[in-house]
Amino acid sequence: MTNTGHTVVISGFDNWAHQPFISDGGLGTKYRLYQFHFHWSQNAAASSEHTVDGQFFDAELHMVHVKDAFSFGQARAISDGIAALGIFYKIGFDGRSILAAKRTKRSDEQRTD
Repeated sequence: MTNTGHTVVISGFDNWAHQPFISDGGLGTKYRLYQFHFHWSQNAAASSEHTVDGQFFDAELHMVHVKDAFSFGQARAISDGIAALGIFYKIGFDGRSILAAKRTKRSDEQRTD
């Protein structure tokens, strides 16, 4: 994990024995997870890097994937070498605390002892 001063980058997945990957959905091949990072701001009006219909979100996660059999440097040099997934976050409160949510879930579970 690296704090760049304006985001946090999580990397090192290329060292994992079972590296996370994405495939299908029009990609044509496997893309290995290289790193992920976040975009956010104290300015709620423009926290995410991208928008949907002109609307910003509270935060945005980018999961950066590299085309299988390529290094990150090689993948950057070709048009289909990088596949990035973006996930938007809207921070809010639904009126329930985390503990209340856990209690609700636990009441649905059956005990076997």
